[in-house]
Amino acid sequence: MAAVSKWTVDCASLNTAPAPTYAVVWRNHQNFTTETEACVTAWPLQNESSAVDRADLPQWCSDALQPWEQGERHWPAAGYCDWLVTIEVGWPWRALAYRFSTESAFQRESWNSSPIVSEFGIELKRSNADVIALPYLPLWPGMLMNATSFGLGWLVLSGLYRVACQRRVIAWRKEAARRRVCESCGYSLNGIDSVNSVCPECGWCCKHAE
Repeated sequence: MAAVSKWTVDCASLNTAPAPTYAVVWRNHQNFTTETEACVTAWPLQNESSAVDRADLPQWCSDALQPWEQGERHWPAAGYCDWLVTIEVGWPWRALAYRFSTESAFQRESWNSSPIVSEFGIELKRSNADVIALPYLPLWPGMLMNATSFGLGWLVLSGLYRVACQRRVIAWRKEAARRRVCESCGYSLNGIDSVNSVCPECGWCCKHAE
């Protein structure tokens, strides 16, 4: 089930952003994938009066603006826009990611013609506004949490399997003693009266033989 969140941000509250600059940030959260899309614009927005500043943002939304705040991407000039999409995958925690964006800032009427570039992923398919890729950028907190979860789950399943096998062996030994057959091969031991005799069929030590 997808859950979509959308925020309009007043970037003038950021020390590194020129004014007036705004950003619209979306997040589409599904079972195995989280898509975060950030569109930073220097043109006026229709709902700019409802934009919030950085202090009121959720953490995921604040993280989406870090490429511009940290200087990795340039704030767009007047009349231009910049666009960046981050895809995070993994279950139950997101463990790998890749990104794609426009090659450079673009004008409102020409965004469809702006080339799309990707990073941290091996591209499988692309269109004018989307890229599908195999991600290889590690998200270390998610990777550690997933490794811990799956490791503990494997230990629990292995322990349960071992207990089940031991109970089955014990049950078979009791059944073999009752039927007077070899525990190893099931050969009948009727007529063998020595307690520590060896099975004449497979050589197994038959402690319960009579």
